[in-house]
Amino acid sequence: MECRTTYDFEKQAQKVYTIAKFKHFQDELTAGTTYCEIMNSREGGYVTEYDIREDIMIGEHKKRMMFVVSFRRQECDVKCSCNLFEFKGLLCRHVLKVFIRNDVLLIPDKYILRRWRKDMSRCHSNLKVNYCSWCATEDDKRFQRMSHEFTKVTNIATTDDVFCNYVIGRLDTLSTELSAMRLSNEVEQSTSKIIDCEASTS
Repeated sequence: MECRTTYDFEKQAQKVYTIAKFKHFQDELTAGTTYCEIMNSREGGYVTEYDIREDIMIGEHKKRMMFVVSFRRQECDVKCSCNLFEFKGLLCRHVLKVFIRNDVLLIPDKYILRRWRKDMSRCHSNLKVNYCSWCATEDDKRFQRMSHEFTKVTNIATTDDVFCNYVIGRLDTLSTELSAMRLSNEVEQSTSKIIDCEASTS
């Protein structure tokens, strides 16, 4: 598939994403450059918040919705209130709009999930393939299990704003707790390695 723009991060996405995921990325980029507008920005410490207005067509009617993107430039950390990345593992149109505003040339590796990469190796093979539906890594299996459960949640939550906001709030809390758990685990592993090293040299 050919690139639609001259942005470097689209060329990057073309190289790394599977065809299906690259098409999804292009759709987000096109929507970001066409239907999204940065209305306001606020500086707060190291974080800048952007208010993004998007024109959305619902049937034959146009609706304007607002989203908030938080951007930490130094680490290139970004989060959008639409939570597309948290739900589907792909940066949204609102984030891409902010990247363009801030001259971010390439997508940070942490936002390119391994399961969407076309060079991902699968099934004890040294060949690089686009996708292999009959074989999956442990990461893929865990992703499928969580996706199945989360689909049941979204089927209920998408019917009402109150339900939707409740789920998003719980996800934010869960994300914070998981980050703390991962950090704690990394510290424990690092400490264990130091102890093992000291024991072997004594």
